[in-house]
Amino acid sequence: MRKSLKLVLALGVVGAFSPPLWGSPYQYEVGASFRNQDLGADSTKNVFSSAGAFYFEPVDSGRGPYAEAGFLHRKSNVQVGLSSGSYEDALRDIEQQTRLGLDYQFADSRFGVQVGLLNQDTELLQSQGNVESQRFEFGGSYYVMDGIRVSVALGREETTPSSPGVVFKNAETESTQVSVKGLSPLSNERYIAWQVFTETAETTVKNTAAALDRTKLGLAGSYFIDRTLSIGGGLTVANSDDLTADGQQLALTVEKYFTPTVALGFNFSNFEPSQNGADNIVAADLQLGLRF
Repeated sequence: MRKSLKLVLALGVVGAFSPPLWGSPYQYEVGASFRNQDLGADSTKNVFSSAGAFYFEPVDSGRGPYAEAGFLHRKSNVQVGLSSGSYEDALRDIEQQTRLGLDYQFADSRFGVQVGLLNQDTELLQSQGNVESQRFEFGGSYYVMDGIRVSVALGREETTPSSPGVVFKNAETESTQVSVKGLSPLSNERYIAWQVFTETAETTVKNTAAALDRTKLGLAGSYFIDRTLSIGGGLTVANSDDLTADGQQLALTVEKYFTPTVALGFNFSNFEPSQNGADNIVAADLQLGLRF
């Protein structure tokens, strides 16, 4: 993982001092990130991720913040993501994730559809097998006006451990999320990006009557000092029958586009559980993005 972090840093330094190579319009996005997460109770997790997106039509980043070009122009795209995580605890070893997504905006319309698929495989220590999880999402969106979009998404997730036990069980989760995202111009190329969302979910353990309900309410915003630099934060409040998932999370984000095609970002988050005596979950991310 140290080599992965050095690679992200090296590419970021090169990009920071490189001139724009492909001009303002772009059709492809690629990125890499490294995350260090302190899970508490002497448990940590390091994750290296890569992601890519292809837009069906070129995206002109000549208007508004570089980071929001695809959102402003309502461009359809497909996404793919891969990640590999390693745990340092007494239970889990390696975690692999694959993500596929589609965001399709109908031509000459404010309507769009979104589809997502996530597959996760976690290997356990001491020959305990593995835990597989698959999640499917389907949703729709509508631009109520330029720069403001309302989205609704339905999700279904199945968790299947190879050896069901006390910690990992066969379970199904169904969720509904409603979100509103907006970008508001101020003056002198300054903007405010904001998002509000709410999510409800129910997890049912197979072959039992056990069920856990969870609700989330989140608010996030970013202030664009200019088209290239944003500083933001967010607050998410979770209420859950599972006390380990009940609490609130604060987040801080910084993103800088050194050219229209090269960006570096940093995220920091701190989740504080409501359960007495539970450790906070702290995470830090370093991200690199390229466009061409």
